[in-house]
Amino acid sequence: MSKLQFNRKSWIYSSSNNEVEGTHVILTNAEGAFYPVLLPKEAIDLPVEELEKKALEVVYKENFPDRAKKEQDEEIKKKFQEADKKEQEATLQRAELKELLELVTYIALGISGGLDINSYTALAQKIDAPINGKRYTGPTFVTIDYPYSTNPKWQKGNRTIVKYTGMTGYNYTGQSAEDMLKSGAWTIVLPNQQLERG
Repeated sequence: MSKLQFNRKSWIYSSSNNEVEGTHVILTNAEGAFYPVLLPKEAIDLPVEELEKKALEVVYKENFPDRAKKEQDEEIKKKFQEADKKEQEATLQRAELKELLELVTYIALGISGGLDINSYTALAQKIDAPINGKRYTGPTFVTIDYPYSTNPKWQKGNRTIVKYTGMTGYNYTGQSAEDMLKSGAWTIVLPNQQLERG
């Protein structure tokens, strides 16, 4: 049997109230066979190529239901695999960006004299706050709300970068910023050298 192709379309009307019930599509082939297919009434406005595709899908599902379902399942599986791959690529990209950010941070905060206020603020917005339950190994940087009210040049609550430069690492379990600073696990890094904690 040769391939079925679009031949014509028309509306199908209800015999009871003469309202449009659907779109009647006729498919034909080179051998002169006719295959009628009923589609939703809105389909009448679709381009011929789209109408033919939808009509062929109906024919295919009616004549090969198991095969059609298998191919549908395969298509869904393929979409899931594509989504998983994209998620893995995105995860890898985020990890690479995080490593790059840590390197840039380490270099930037090592500049003699420190960063100016605008560069510091922009950098602090990109650094994460400490994550409860995470283990950190040095050198690492996180941000906190500045806990002191004794520095007239740096307000309490300002987003502030702190660094850990030890080698053994530490587990963050929700300790307060003051406790982490008192223990020596964190060291405050402020913009420019004159902004020292009072």
